Amino acid sequence: MWGAANCFFTTVATMVLLMLVLNRGTSVSKTIVYADYNCPFCFALHELLNAHNLFSKTDWRLIEHAAEVSSQNCAIDDQIELTTEVATVRHRSPQVDISLPPNRPNTGLANRITDFLCQRLDSTQLGEVRLRLYRALWQEGRDISDLETLQDLLADIPFVTNWTDSSDKASAHPALRQWQYEWDNGPYSHRIPVMQGHQAPPLIGLSDIQGIIQYLDQGKAPLKHEVATCQFKARPIVVLIGSMQDHWPLIEYLRDDYDVRIRGNAEQLDAFLRSPEVIDMLFISASLAEPEQLRCLNLIRSTSLKQLSVFKADTVFAEEHQQRSFEQGFDDYFYPQMSSARIRVRCQRTIELKRLTDQLQHQSNRDHLTQLYNRREFEQNLELEWLRASRAKQPLALLMIDIDHFKQFNDSYGHLQGDDCLRLTASVIAAAIGRAADRAYRYGGEEFCVLLPETQPSGAARIAEKIQLALIEASSPAAVSPATPEEITVSIGIAVCRDFDPATFNDKSPQKLLTLADEQLMQAKQSGRNAIRVADLV
Repeated sequence: MWGAANCFFTTVATMVLLMLVLNRGTSVSKTIVYADYNCPFCFALHELLNAHNLFSKTDWRLIEHAAEVSSQNCAIDDQIELTTEVATVRHRSPQVDISLPPNRPNTGLANRITDFLCQRLDSTQLGEVRLRLYRALWQEGRDISDLETLQDLLADIPFVTNWTDSSDKASAHPALRQWQYEWDNGPYSHRIPVMQGHQAPPLIGLSDIQGIIQYLDQGKAPLKHEVATCQFKARPIVVLIGSMQDHWPLIEYLRDDYDVRIRGNAEQLDAFLRSPEVIDMLFISASLAEPEQLRCLNLIRSTSLKQLSVFKADTVFAEEHQQRSFEQGFDDYFYPQMSSARIRVRCQRTIELKRLTDQLQHQSNRDHLTQLYNRREFEQNLELEWLRASRAKQPLALLMIDIDHFKQFNDSYGHLQGDDCLRLTASVIAAAIGRAADRAYRYGGEEFCVLLPETQPSGAARIAEKIQLALIEASSPAAVSPATPEEITVSIGIAVCRDFDPATFNDKSPQKLLTLADEQLMQAKQSGRNAIRVADLV
């Protein structure tokens, strides 16, 4: 009986909540938006709607997607997520002006105050309130979880008068709880922002403005997301190994002109180095234990990023720390008392030098004919990838590729046509490897190599088959290519190391992996060419 009574009262309470929400003047024809102040994607959506005067078509419902966050407690993992999200928004919505804030504040109080004002303002005025709070966080970096900050932000808005701490009054209002319930229990998988049209599937995530307008007008989600890359202005990537909050005076100078990323230790730095993004400047916090600082420094010095400038970032100036940092091999020493002008000039010069060095390195490590990496770069990267594979206990695959009957091709059609054949083969190989960590090289003559980290034999064989089929198609008589006097085929030998048992690993080496791949290539050619042979390094 009590169960039935509880069910009855729950149903009545839900109906009352819905009536209260509907009685606030919300039109059922409006598109509902579930969003949080401390989400950069929600901020970007709000900016896009404001720029196109679309607030009148939406019912903006504030929720908390991370109620546990706090301005006073922003862990390294939270900082990593925050910096990555800001960089993503810059890529996907380059027209939105966004800066990295020092933390991700709790938004419960801001939500309650906004909801309190929602009962007293029209939609246009309420939009201005949200705009002020969103921009305070995502452009000015202010803490909107602080009551005095909120009061200061809203004090000069003419129509927001006669309020102090409205959180107690607003906390009793059921609308926020109802909106939170709708978002928590809706088909959104706890993702934001969410746009929910009347009798339409939800539009989850940040779409482009054309897709947003289409959804608001027709209730139809765009078939695919189009990224406005033509407007995107790339920013140099600055990585800080340590806590952003420990070095906010430094980060504050960098956050507008650079994409700042946070990592907590050498392991996370190593993972970032294997990502598609390229670091332009690196700061290592003096707050880390010295062995961890040196691990990060040695990791950079042992890679192809030897030319990267690495700076020590201290929380307070100490002459002995400065001297020690130079002795350890750091390029410069940064501390909070440094002038903004010095920070700005030092960073600008570093970026200019890095770009010049990158251009020179690009010319030195590329084969001039095919524009693939050259043999010297292959030998260096083979050693590097071997060390990474052994450390991570992940397989490493090596493909050796040889153009079939290339000497006869050269003799029949001449060296110019032979060069076209090499260029075509190189372009097909480069197009077949999709991951940033995969690398293709011209090993010499008509031979090419491909390094595939974290790839099993089956995956390497699929890449090899893809190269063979694409090359036949590209060199067929029907293809528009200068290298099409006849069909071009390749033979491919594959060697994979995936056994890192300490008892047997000492007998293995990158040179043995290369030798095994060469042996498999010879078997492929001896079997009739246009063939693939695969073997494990044991």
